[in-house]
Amino acid sequence: MKPSLRIGAGLASLILVLCVAPTLVHHDAPARPSAPVSSRPAAEVVPASAAPAPAATPAPLLPEEPSQTCAGVPARAIAFSFPFQPRAGEAVRLVAVSREQLAPFVTELSGPEDAVTLEPSDQWGPGPFGSEFRTGALAAGDYAVTLRDPVAGTILGCSSLRVLPAGPARERTADGDGVWPIRRAWSGALEDLYSVWVSRLFRTPGDSRAAWHRLHAVFRDPARNVLYGALGWDEDDTGTADNPRPTAVRARADCGDLPYMLRAYFAWKFELPFRFQRCNRRNALQGAECYEERSNLTERYRGKTDPVERFNRFLETWVVVGVHSATPRTLPEDDDSDFYPIEMSRSALRPGTVYVWPYGHLLVITDWIEDDTGGVSLVAVDGHLDGTVTFKHFSPKNFPYLPGLRTFGFKTFRPLVYAGGEILPVDNAGIAAAEVPLVFSEEQYRFRRSRDFYRAVWHVSALVPDGPPGS
Repeated sequence: MKPSLRIGAGLASLILVLCVAPTLVHHDAPARPSAPVSSRPAAEVVPASAAPAPAATPAPLLPEEPSQTCAGVPARAIAFSFPFQPRAGEAVRLVAVSREQLAPFVTELSGPEDAVTLEPSDQWGPGPFGSEFRTGALAAGDYAVTLRDPVAGTILGCSSLRVLPAGPARERTADGDGVWPIRRAWSGALEDLYSVWVSRLFRTPGDSRAAWHRLHAVFRDPARNVLYGALGWDEDDTGTADNPRPTAVRARADCGDLPYMLRAYFAWKFELPFRFQRCNRRNALQGAECYEERSNLTERYRGKTDPVERFNRFLETWVVVGVHSATPRTLPEDDDSDFYPIEMSRSALRPGTVYVWPYGHLLVITDWIEDDTGGVSLVAVDGHLDGTVTFKHFSPKNFPYLPGLRTFGFKTFRPLVYAGGEILPVDNAGIAAAEVPLVFSEEQYRFRRSRDFYRAVWHVSALVPDGPPGS
């Protein structure tokens, strides 16, 4: 192409971007404060116990977050157990998460009965990495969980597990007036587990063209969803015609809804804060203009006593109608935004992060797949208007890049803290000090030519820096 034609094509692309997403003005929307909330902490994390629990309903017995040290040594892997309240006679799924790719290790489980050693039933992830262990039926009591290198004998991590006596399943009653109570804080370890969960949820062979008719199809698949039934409510189980179950999770997502629904589902399971903004589209140069905050603290669904139906209605009538493909298309300096830009490294472009198109679409990264020649391809999923979820491999077509814009690109969810009855976003200055694994970076906006951006992604290192999870 001649230079003059290339310049003309570039100008046409920019004009298309600025025009394809016109401003949608909401005359009935409340004015958004022009100044940031002055009381917002930069990186303070409120302990789970600080969240008030309604007196009318006993708090669920969610386990404490696994220890990040064992015998004074930083843990190299952290184990989570599901369901959260196992009963005697039930099997338990243990998921160990690490930021470094460890050699296959074992889990030692010791408790009321003889100690057992569990071999991994599955391992996955491009970083962070997941290892799954399955127990048989367990007796009631307290168990010590030790992750150990079977060759060197080194302890890689430790945790605890409590199995309750046999009895009725957890009562299916909503707790409090919000969609769900907040009893935990986001941490580096939970962010790692979020990435591992997303990776496993959409894992598929590299040459597969798999797709799902609805997002809840993967939530309801115990082979994919390591959080399946974690709350003990049969919340992901539709049952059968002969053995019907109560309401199961429903989730129908287009591209703009998909990352928010994934994040909401994970936050609901772990009783974590969840927040998003309502925004107009404006244009790709200025970025979305946001005017209303929404969160799981809303009381508009308190009339729903079934916690699963309350969550479903929250997704269907509060999240879906509140977000769209341009909601994350904000300027990097917007401290109130739902997402912030990250660096271009293999460890940063992890499952769960998103790629925001310049002109209206969203992808969620799920994996890095190595081909026969040793090349590494970035893989993502996207939602569609008909509710289907499909795969996209990294290419200029699927990951469009336009030099000169700063509102799109690779982004991750902004950290949140729960303080004083409010859910507050951590500002850009505080992200570096917060307990999150990904730093704020505008590196991806430095390229003057699209091909330089694609070359940079294709040359991203396949190595993940060593370091303890949650650090």
